[in-house]
Amino acid sequence: MTRTLDELGEPLFAGRTAEVYAWSDTEVIKLYQLWVSQETAERERASTHAALSMGISVPEVGEIVNVGERSGLILERIRGTTMMRQIESDISRAGSFARQLAEIHAAATGDLSEERRAMELFHTAYLDICVQKMNVDREEYAMWLPIVAAARLSEGIPEFQDWLMEQVRCC
Repeated sequence: MTRTLDELGEPLFAGRTAEVYAWSDTEVIKLYQLWVSQETAERERASTHAALSMGISVPEVGEIVNVGERSGLILERIRGTTMMRQIESDISRAGSFARQLAEIHAAATGDLSEERRAMELFHTAYLDICVQKMNVDREEYAMWLPIVAAARLSEGIPEFQDWLMEQVRCC
């Protein structure tokens, strides 16, 4: 089925590399930005298939299609609250979500370095929410980060240890 961007309507979600649009009642299309290669869609499709075959709860994946010059990946439409909204309403869940994303990625690709990347992404998301909703100054945050990181080391959370040590060492 060929569609134009205008026919898709407003995106359900927009991120840095892609926008998600309704494709049907049961499917969405993750439509990558023009600068994102089709190989990215192919890798994501393969990774999602791998995760599904391992029994990991991810959306069913469909074909790769083009909308204009942009590549898109058809995915099962899952209705509910987005992960980001859940984090905004309960920031204490960010670490748990980061671990889940890292486990999915590591299972699908075998690349365990994504756990670190997931933690960095959630730290950035957390900071963005604090700056926006609590009027936190980024420079003041940066000054306090090594001190708070040192204090958090005493909590003995293994998945945060390396990242916290880097924050302490940086200053």
